[in-house]
Amino acid sequence: MERRRFQGGSSAWVHLQRVIFPIAGAYTVITGLVLWNRLAYVPAPWRTSLIWITLVNWGLTACLLVTIRFLVLIRLIQPLQRRADYDALTGVYRPEVFWQRADVLTRTLTACGKPWAFVYLDLDDFKQVNDTAGHLTGDVVLRKFGALLKAHRRQEDIIGRLGGEEFGWALSGCTTEEAVSAANRLLAAFQATHCDGLAGTCAFSAGVAGWQENDPVPDSVWDVARPADRALYQAKAGGKGRVKVG
Repeated sequence: MERRRFQGGSSAWVHLQRVIFPIAGAYTVITGLVLWNRLAYVPAPWRTSLIWITLVNWGLTACLLVTIRFLVLIRLIQPLQRRADYDALTGVYRPEVFWQRADVLTRTLTACGKPWAFVYLDLDDFKQVNDTAGHLTGDVVLRKFGALLKAHRRQEDIIGRLGGEEFGWALSGCTTEEAVSAANRLLAAFQATHCDGLAGTCAFSAGVAGWQENDPVPDSVWDVARPADRALYQAKAGGKGRVKVG
């Protein structure tokens, strides 16, 4: 299971700020001290102009630093961080980000006594799709499933690609029964999806488990994800294209 997250861009920017901003601060202090020491030697009519020139210089320097910071953040850091957080093919979270955010979400819901559920999803016969229809068709299937998953999840839910054709879905404020219904709606939509080059229909198997107020407090999201994972294997063993409860 992937456990990496891009940190290079953001950490490089942090180091760059640690260099640039102290230099800018030192420049401001030095020019201020020089101005203070030299004012006594400057003819009175020129003092006000010199002060204003220095203030404008400081202002322009500050604007330049703010502009550089904005451009680097928008044009470099955020795109790189998005590439690190999201799977490029499906548009959902990468594994490490998914588990981190799902754990934060479920801990918060547990502390508030609100129910939540976890759904493990695995596309059926995906290796066969790649072997018979080709990897390009397999990529199309993954993209379409990612789009469907994003369309069916609610704003507060967490979704991610956990590796290959396996996905996770953490549902906020949702009972196990509601999660099963949501997974079945997604399954019906996926089975109705047509992919060029694919002979059969698309399908997945899913395992569902949940937590509610009277259940033991889980140590992490994994305490509920594990029975969902076991239920997924039961769904596979039971004929695929179905949703099982763990």
